[in-house]
Amino acid sequence: HSITAKFDDGSIEEHDSSLLAMGTESMTAMCRTVGYPTAATTDLILRGQLQGRRGLVLPISKDIYKPTLEMMTMEGIVFQERVRVTMDRHNNAAQV
Repeated sequence: HSITAKFDDGSIEEHDSSLLAMGTESMTAMCRTVGYPTAATTDLILRGQLQGRRGLVLPISKDIYKPTLEMMTMEGIVFQERVRVTMDRHNNAAQV
């Protein structure tokens, strides 16, 4: 995904994040990218680390997404992140 932010000082930040996952002979990429996050979240639930939450819980809080991303990294599934900062052309500034 790509996100662009423009700031009052004329700077523009472009954040790009991508994931490339390959399957193996024993496990598809879909299985890995869906199964591992599910397993990580299930582990959090079984360890009692998500107590007090009910219903559908989105993984937007650090206590959920951080351990999930750590487990995915251990399994070789990582996002490639790129951040580019430039100045608005109307400000006549060069790329940073």
